[in-house]
Amino acid sequence: MTRASLLLPAVVSVASLGISSAVDRTAAETLSQHSIPIGVLDTIFFSEVGADFGGSEELWRINTEWQWQENAKAKLSDLGVHNNFYSYLGCYNETDKSGYQRNQIVNELLQGYLDKIYVGDTSVFNKRDERTCFLASAELDVFWEIFQNVEAMPERRDRFVEIQPAGPSMKMNNGFYKAIHDRIVGEEVKVKSGNEEILITEDDQMGIDVTYCPIIKAVLNDPDRSEDITFNSLVEDVVEFMSFNSGQYVKERDFFYQAVSTGSLVPDNLVSERMQLWHDVVENVTSLTNATGFNHCLDVTIKKQMKVERTIEDSALISFPVLEEIGSKDEECIFYLVRSLANHPYICRMDLRAIVTPLPEDPVLADSASHRREMSAAASAVAAGLMLATVTMV
Repeated sequence: MTRASLLLPAVVSVASLGISSAVDRTAAETLSQHSIPIGVLDTIFFSEVGADFGGSEELWRINTEWQWQENAKAKLSDLGVHNNFYSYLGCYNETDKSGYQRNQIVNELLQGYLDKIYVGDTSVFNKRDERTCFLASAELDVFWEIFQNVEAMPERRDRFVEIQPAGPSMKMNNGFYKAIHDRIVGEEVKVKSGNEEILITEDDQMGIDVTYCPIIKAVLNDPDRSEDITFNSLVEDVVEFMSFNSGQYVKERDFFYQAVSTGSLVPDNLVSERMQLWHDVVENVTSLTNATGFNHCLDVTIKKQMKVERTIEDSALISFPVLEEIGSKDEECIFYLVRSLANHPYICRMDLRAIVTPLPEDPVLADSASHRREMSAAASAVAAGLMLATVTMV
């Protein structure tokens, strides 16, 4: 029996929220007009959007409108007062303002909606005479409410506010797909994270630095939820999102999968190469579920071999299973692991990093080092205590 989920969606009636399907579509079309074009996004938020969408602004527009409609379907979770939240990138682009002034204007725009939207503590992009951008978690209808509010500084709101639903391509840093490919074929991995180039050698294990969205920090710090919402329970929920019923939730949330599978969302001439590849990853992995419901990728690689360690308050390090464990026939599983993580509505950012594996101790030097280890017993005890303080959750 599947446990009651903390995050996973339970479908409820749209009408019960007072939202009609016609309003959903109208809202999606209106909000899509305030989206961030690929040409702009690639300069302010390093991601896989340009590569995944083949640079097509039309494909990006269709995706954005679909994302808004999906977020308006009122799929709820069991987070109590913290339910209904999805992830977004928000920008304010009034050019003759400083970052501080833009933040003040945004705060004024959001007055009255503070229980429906949580904004990251720091901006992810800020450049004078351009824009200030931030990650946000928001309820399904909050931006539609803001754009309908005649008192919410309509001139500034309509001209300078940009809101982009954060789909999976946005959450992966630039070069993510190529990095996974290079690792699988045994090559060194080079990937950029902001202005930093990260080198992951063949001897290093590759991991993903995951940043949860602002709502998660709020949940973990909410004393009313401290007993039933913990970091461990959030991790369990992410794993279930990735693996439940042969990837059901991943398929529902993935625009590329839906577009290629249905054949009705996107004209054939707009299907990019990367779009087809990501669809095939999800389709191929989930189709390996056998008659008993067992799927090696979902039930072994993800549920048992993938490790998640909490690093700071709203971040975690996810360790890739080594290729010897998953087997060459299941290499697509690593791509599925990445894609399914990126589809989770409470994950906002994914960056690659090297996990350096300590070299085994040289037996020749072991005896000569024995005395030194004994003399440093107290220091070793402290180090061991620090290691135990880092909890590994699977």
